[in-house]
Amino acid sequence: MAVTLADALTDFALLAVEGQQALFDEAGSAQWEVDLDRRTLWLGERVYDVAIIGTSSEISNTWMWSWANPGYGTAHPAVAQILPGCEKGREAGIPEFTAESFSLDGVTNYGMRPGSAVAFLTARLSGAPAVYAAPYGDGVAYLAVFNLELPTPTAEALPRMMSACLEHSGNHRQTIGNFGAQRGLKPARTEAGGIVLTYPDGTRAHCVFDDWNRVTQMRMEQLGQS
Repeated sequence: MAVTLADALTDFALLAVEGQQALFDEAGSAQWEVDLDRRTLWLGERVYDVAIIGTSSEISNTWMWSWANPGYGTAHPAVAQILPGCEKGREAGIPEFTAESFSLDGVTNYGMRPGSAVAFLTARLSGAPAVYAAPYGDGVAYLAVFNLELPTPTAEALPRMMSACLEHSGNHRQTIGNFGAQRGLKPARTEAGGIVLTYPDGTRAHCVFDDWNRVTQMRMEQLGQS
């Protein structure tokens, strides 16, 4: 069964919040410079290996893939690393991954700029934990940031991260479950339909949902306590 873009973006909402926070914590809002021929992004004194995913137009509110852009194309050195992620999107049956460009009307943006969620989904499918939105003229170029190390997940960060993406997830149960699976937190379903995540320090996060898959409660259980 084909996966819709909305469903895929629901899967990756928490992962995006985590990845973008990690990039901000490391580089802040430093001045940026990029050389796409060298696949290099400078954020202040930080240097990152990047690939260009695509661009969004603030005039037409549309997305264009870098592989379809006449200025880049599949042969450009800054495009090659995102091609495997694009292929995974096609294999999943997400229609937008086969179109050269498409409208961003109604597409969630994770609370960032138009196109940011599409960019992050592709980056993550390509093995990059974050994206950088580089503004230019009347649009934004989205870069996948590869050499960024994510911090070890902590249960304390989960409520804060989830609050940042509540309105950008169509299914909180799905968002939390996929985050747990992707980050090695061994998500387990409870008899009541909740989800329990087990963190590296042994802390368990108990997540409760209502009939509309919205999270209603998060309770942390420390190692050795009940």
